[in-house]
Amino acid sequence: MTWPSSSPGLKGNSLSSTSRHSRSLASIAMATLLWSLTGVVLRSVQVAIPWAVLIRSLAGGLVLLPFVIRGEKITPVRWLIVACVSFSAFIGAFAAGTMLANAALAVAMQYASPLYIFLWQLIVHRGRMKQDPLPMIFVLAGVIFLVADALANVALPGLLFSFLCGVFFAIYTVSLNKLKTGSPVGVASICNLSAASLALVILPFNFRPVPRLNPDIWLLVLAGLLITALSYSLYSSALKQVKPPQALMIALIEPILNPFWVFLVTGERISAVSALGLAAIVVGVLTSVIRRPAFSSLERTGSTHDNHA
Repeated sequence: MTWPSSSPGLKGNSLSSTSRHSRSLASIAMATLLWSLTGVVLRSVQVAIPWAVLIRSLAGGLVLLPFVIRGEKITPVRWLIVACVSFSAFIGAFAAGTMLANAALAVAMQYASPLYIFLWQLIVHRGRMKQDPLPMIFVLAGVIFLVADALANVALPGLLFSFLCGVFFAIYTVSLNKLKTGSPVGVASICNLSAASLALVILPFNFRPVPRLNPDIWLLVLAGLLITALSYSLYSSALKQVKPPQALMIALIEPILNPFWVFLVTGERISAVSALGLAAIVVGVLTSVIRRPAFSSLERTGSTHDNHA
């Protein structure tokens, strides 16, 4: 079958759009792969959490700072402020959740953020679904398993900070999608410097243990350059082509990779209940990616029908 000669531009635009979207999905996957190495890094150093956030975020923010100075102005400024505040709060809540509870619960609650966006969209659009609900069902089931497995040894403050971790990550993702102009790398720099500033404020309240030059500082600096700077640059750039709910669903692969790397390095195993929860999240991710074109087509058809009604 050949394409009609009267519509080569349409075909080219469609293929170009598909290609950009595919590259953006790959960028989010790469960012997620880098994020998943965080657990291995944090288990390899003996420092207080604020020190880890400060060194990582400062290294990542400073190396990307030239893109802020020489790059295009970032607008709207109000959404940049929201991104910086939510990113800093997310990093702080994740640190607090890890300190008061455990990293597994903090990561699980972080990736409950697609549910918050989904529920918010239901409220804004008065019950009309703009996203496929099926992946959210799997994600919810996975989060329930993970939280239930962790609750036995977690105090209420730890659970609260872990919950806030997911809320702030959802706000951060939405705010990135609202930015119209500016370098995504520059945005990542400003957000990381904001997180470093927050860690500096918290540091006097949780100062010890102090990092050693070898291996703590150099390993955290390396993590700042790769895990922090590169990963959030890829994630910020990809959100120009990928909607926040789908970006978050792809990023849900991190909770699966994170314990996998830790197991390879330290031999630490996860429980059967947590494994079941992680499996449900993987199913949700795959369902989101596979069903997206079909659901988008149905949504457009429904919108057209409503307009003609």
